[in-house]
Amino acid sequence: MNEKDQYPIGRYIENLELPQQMQQQWIATIASLPFRIKEEVQSLTQLQLDTPYRENVWTVRQVIHHLADSNINCFARIKFALTEENPSIKPFAEKPWADLFDAKLTDIAPSLKILEGIHERWVALLENLEEKDWQKSFFHPELQKKTDYSSGNGQIQLALQTSFGAHCKYKRKNGMELRKNYSIKTGYNNMDIQAIHQFLCMESYWAKGISKELVEKALQHSFCIGVFLADKQIGFARLITDYTTFAYLADVYILEQHRGEGLSKKLMEYIMSLDNVKGMRRILLATLDAHALYSKFGFQSPEHPERLMEIKRNNLYSK
Repeated sequence: MNEKDQYPIGRYIENLELPQQMQQQWIATIASLPFRIKEEVQSLTQLQLDTPYRENVWTVRQVIHHLADSNINCFARIKFALTEENPSIKPFAEKPWADLFDAKLTDIAPSLKILEGIHERWVALLENLEEKDWQKSFFHPELQKKTDYSSGNGQIQLALQTSFGAHCKYKRKNGMELRKNYSIKTGYNNMDIQAIHQFLCMESYWAKGISKELVEKALQHSFCIGVFLADKQIGFARLITDYTTFAYLADVYILEQHRGEGLSKKLMEYIMSLDNVKGMRRILLATLDAHALYSKFGFQSPEHPERLMEIKRNNLYSK
């Protein structure tokens, strides 16, 4: 990643002193941050939230949850500094935190609420600090550095919000977000049976000629995952499964006119992130030409193909 992509607003430079006028600017910045973040993300689809906001970095969803985690820690450090004598604070492991289930897969609404609540209290606290309070400090053991709120800590918060806003604008300018209103839905009742049948019957190589009645019956007994553009279904997959130990992945497709958007990868990422799927002993699939896609998610040729047997009835639906 080049310098411009990694630091779109430039590298962070710490000032050693914080003039009173700048203190007020930063308090205003802290007050506005939750609303600016909400404005940036409120129109994003679930698929867009699961898109890295720069190449080879966290998804937008992870960034929002990270901001909540980071601000929880930052606010606590200030409280420690105000009530103890240069306390040694505990750093938190940002990347491992961002890789936990709650940061990778859960709804961003709770984190947005956390930001609103913390920042409202944060601003109330800062606006009522006495001058001597701005000189109180904490010690960062990893950085081996004493930090008082009149310098580094306040700047870190400002850099955080400014960087996030700049990255969002940079991302939009350079086309790094999915511009279309794609989303993923699950469950039989959310599927467009007519659209799925149309593809399987007319365009697939594995189920050509299948009747709508058979498609409907098959989906009723499967866990269904659909990819949608607004209200139109443009992709599909289903798991034939006991939901505990085994699944067969079937009928995976993205309509041709929507290929090249990374949707097949996003669909597979979603499926493989499901808790039930992660705990299964075996997941099978069959493919003619998508080995490169599935191998990215751990699929490989059977270790002992001689142990697998099948009954295969060719051209069953065209009779």
